[in-house]
Amino acid sequence: MAYSLEKKWEARLRRKSWLIPLLSLLALSLLYSAWLFCLWAFEAGYWGFLFLSPFITHAQMIIMVHDGSHRAITKSKFDDWIMNLGGALFFIPFYGELFRYFHFIHHSYTNQSLDPLWPQEKEKLFNWNRQLFVLSEMIPILSTLIALFMGRSQRREKLKRPPYRINYFRIVVSTIISIALAAWLQASAWFVILNLLGASLLAKVRNWCEHTGFEDKESNTYWFPLGMGVGNHAAHHDQPQISWLSHMICLWNKPRDTHPLKTLWRMFIDPHWKHYKA
Repeated sequence: MAYSLEKKWEARLRRKSWLIPLLSLLALSLLYSAWLFCLWAFEAGYWGFLFLSPFITHAQMIIMVHDGSHRAITKSKFDDWIMNLGGALFFIPFYGELFRYFHFIHHSYTNQSLDPLWPQEKEKLFNWNRQLFVLSEMIPILSTLIALFMGRSQRREKLKRPPYRINYFRIVVSTIISIALAAWLQASAWFVILNLLGASLLAKVRNWCEHTGFEDKESNTYWFPLGMGVGNHAAHHDQPQISWLSHMICLWNKPRDTHPLKTLWRMFIDPHWKHYKA
């Protein structure tokens, strides 16, 4: 049975329906408290904490937005609100709904031309000059715009129906939460912006860890700092409904294909390191 260990752990943890939601809440409370401490430290002049906060943001997004989009926390529609709250807490209230829309396409067309993470324009640039590709991907916002808009016409032509309908009401509610939180925290705009840019760079490197390498396969198993189980990625693509906690437990003793430093180095210098192609 494919990924039977993940299924066994998930079934074991789900015997108490409240266990995964409770442990998720505890983890998220610790992570957001740590993020607030980084914010306080930055505003007090300890700017070095800005290098830590993106890792915390990225970890929290994995649980709230990623697992929430798959309804892998409470196994109910309440996860839709958790997903949107994940974006609202970091002042990007639209992020949850847009993430789920494009993430579901990614799961349906992994490593294909319809995959928002790997449109034809990115593939052509990668094949032409991989160093330029890596540098362009590191430019904040640019790679996201390419992923969202460059393959837009092709997705419209070939997708039979949208994988998910964006809920604008939840975006409005998330926006209200973000505005209220901003008024309460009065957080440094520099911290908020640089934190999000740092988290987006981490997400980019994580995507390379997931879908690049020497072999021809769908995705990797890899190590990532504060990855919250996302490194068990081959299993996740096979069993997307399994929670971050089960994936994190199962990843502990698994051999890993790569890690961020190895991936970055290979992306730059090794012509045999490639993006997987379906």
